[in-house]
Amino acid sequence: MNRVALIAPTFHGYESKIKKEFEVNGFEVRLRFTEGRLESPALKKGSRSAWTRRMSRHSERILAELEDVRLTMVLVIRGEPMPPSFFAALRAGHPEARFVLYEWDAEKRIKYLPLTAYFDVVMSFERADCAAHGFTYLPLFHIAEYTAAPLPERNLDIAFIGGYHPDRDRIFQSLVNQARTLGLSYVIYEQIPLGLFAYLTFSRRQQILNRVRFRALSLRRCAELVRRARVVVDIEHAGQGGLTMRTFEALAAGTKLITTNRSILDEPFYSPSTIAVIDRDSPRLDPTFILTPNTSCNMRPYSLDRWVHAILRAAGIAAKEEE
Repeated sequence: MNRVALIAPTFHGYESKIKKEFEVNGFEVRLRFTEGRLESPALKKGSRSAWTRRMSRHSERILAELEDVRLTMVLVIRGEPMPPSFFAALRAGHPEARFVLYEWDAEKRIKYLPLTAYFDVVMSFERADCAAHGFTYLPLFHIAEYTAAPLPERNLDIAFIGGYHPDRDRIFQSLVNQARTLGLSYVIYEQIPLGLFAYLTFSRRQQILNRVRFRALSLRRCAELVRRARVVVDIEHAGQGGLTMRTFEALAAGTKLITTNRSILDEPFYSPSTIAVIDRDSPRLDPTFILTPNTSCNMRPYSLDRWVHAILRAAGIAAKEEE
């Protein structure tokens, strides 16, 4: 029996989707989290020593749970919350396993280079990091909810969906004002993490609190909104060049994309009839682009099953035959 230890953050349920896809490929999967489910990012910022102690105990628990498991592969997604000593010990305890690190953030933002010494294969969604450090480029993916039949009626012009951060909120609000002026229908859903919610509440930022949501959209509900929209707006973090999950979800759903990420111009699926790249500092909506019928592009190569197969190939492990 092939066994994989999947060590990943909790991220809106995508970690469970990845686990299931490995199971479809015949793997027994041990899913563990890079941070405990109840760990707060606010704790990391507020008390470094307390965070370090908790992460040390968390790492020791994972090592103990995997100690007697014969692993074929260890796949770590965004491993930087874990101390390097954890990966050294895990590697020493499982010398027969292939170790793969996948990063879906920019190295200059999260500084993960010290971890790469413990891995046989390092993959990233950032082309610049791959070129600079010799990593393997692997973009993100879309899940089946975005291509499932039947297709809903497209009765919404624009969907703004994303986690809250000030720069994204500024761009969203500028585009929302333009949408109102143009008479376009839209929905905006900005989700805010607990720590920031508490900070904004304490600092009386009521105007922001009135338009953000504490509860994240479910994958099902998010897919429903994206599939109903003619256009989805995607704003990446400043300093991040990798394409977001929303990019692939929207295009797979046959929905047009408005993005500030110029990296998309280098992708083989880029088409100006489907994707509009806007200026981050001076964002503008083009109603002609929004209202013109879409010509969908082939996003099958960016499905979750193809993503898993790419990781297995990079690790030198046989996967289920691709359809």
